[in-house]
Amino acid sequence: MSDTLPEAGAAELDRINDEFRRIEESLRQHTRALAQLNRLGQELTAMLDLQQIAGLLSRVATDIINTESVSVWLLDERIAGELVCWTSSDHVLYDSEHSPVNLRLPSGQGIAGWVVQKGESVVVQDVRSDPRFFSGIEEQIDFRTHSLLAVPLRARNTIIGVLEALNKLAGEFTAEDMTLAETLAASAAIAMTMPVWSKRCAVIRLTWKCATPNWTRSRTRWPTTSRIP
Repeated sequence: MSDTLPEAGAAELDRINDEFRRIEESLRQHTRALAQLNRLGQELTAMLDLQQIAGLLSRVATDIINTESVSVWLLDERIAGELVCWTSSDHVLYDSEHSPVNLRLPSGQGIAGWVVQKGESVVVQDVRSDPRFFSGIEEQIDFRTHSLLAVPLRARNTIIGVLEALNKLAGEFTAEDMTLAETLAASAAIAMTMPVWSKRCAVIRLTWKCATPNWTRSRTRWPTTSRIP
């Protein structure tokens, strides 16, 4: 009887070893992603600048999701439903004339517009086969989109924008990628509302102080409210 493993047994052993290596790599990536999410949360709490928050979100999302580019689109309060690109990760080196920043999408246009209207995340592995895809943006910035993942930025049950990841670098976008993107978006969206709330609170307090000539800290309380419109 031969001491060597039968050919079928050796192949099965190789398959098992490959599976263990895959699982081990997946665990390493998961641990790394959790560490980055934790660090992102800590950094976001210290930020009150909307541009900084959007920039940090795009850079971290690009790294965690392993994608070519991530952009952050926020709704313009002045024009209902219109999205404005606030930032795009520096993994794609645009020159100043081909940056997506400050480009606009009319209400409902493109996959990002669809995400805002429906309030749902979406993965499109081949954008050319999806009728919702709008090619106008990539034509302006000389960029070719192949696959796309988009999730809503939602704070206090209100959609304020979209996080959009373009072109997965290895394989296809997965359900885990979507979960990571949604987690990132949830943390960032809350942080993005803080600068607005901070400014509104400052205005309210200044107004209250001006309306109270003899105002002092010791005898005047700030007005309290559960929601600032």
